[in-house]
Amino acid sequence: MVNGSRAYLAEAAARYPEIRPVLVTAPEDIRRARLQKRNRETGPALAERLEERFEVAHPRLVTIENRGALAEAGEALAAVLRGS
Repeated sequence: MVNGSRAYLAEAAARYPEIRPVLVTAPEDIRRARLQKRNRETGPALAERLEERFEVAHPRLVTIENRGALAEAGEALAAVLRGS
């Protein structure tokens, strides 16, 4: 398992054809609340971060919606790693 940049996915997929990318995401309102709680970005910087859009395309892409408790998203990731 590697935590990598979405911008690097195409190159990683070319090097490792069996790659199984996992995108962990959340709806904008949840991301906003989490980012505000972290207090790293405020004002225009926060708005800019929330406006970032990345196209993630890969035939084996798995998306995990991290809407609730961390344990739920963790279990979803563990299931992907187990292959279930």
